[in-house]
Amino acid sequence: MAMDENGDVDGKKEAKIKVVSSLTNINKSTTTTTTTTDQSSFMTNPSSTHSDYDDESMDEVGKLPMVKTRSKEYTPSMCSSLSGISGVGHTPGKNALATLNSKFISFNLQTDRLKKKTQLLEENHSLGDELKKVQTKNFTLSEELASVRQENEDLKEENDRLLKELKALRAQLPTPTEE
Repeated sequence: MAMDENGDVDGKKEAKIKVVSSLTNINKSTTTTTTTTDQSSFMTNPSSTHSDYDDESMDEVGKLPMVKTRSKEYTPSMCSSLSGISGVGHTPGKNALATLNSKFISFNLQTDRLKKKTQLLEENHSLGDELKKVQTKNFTLSEELASVRQENEDLKEENDRLLKELKALRAQLPTPTEE
């Protein structure tokens, strides 16, 4: 199949397609058929259906104008076949998009939960470290308290002993009336 462009007519791209086919008959001889198709007047009314062209000659059947989009040329049949792709306008595409969206939301929620769990685990770990420090400090303070209590008991005993000694010494002193 060979294609050559003619140029623009009324702002539409025109192309002629030359179809060359070759058939081999039973006698092994080759027959060649050549057909030239002009694509200028197929899409005069884009909203029209194929039935508008039923009364035209066979040369006009199968003519497709070239639609230019971002330096790529597509025929309307190719463009219409894109509507089957998800999200282009069919319910299955919308369902697939909704499913994908719900999976994305679920993934985001799961990610948020994992972040919160990780944050709580880190906080738990830091609180555990702090608890160990407090327990160590508490143990140290408990030992200090025990030693202070022991020292207090020792001081009470010495105070009691000194009070007894003082009473004994006062008892040995002569009374002021005796002098």
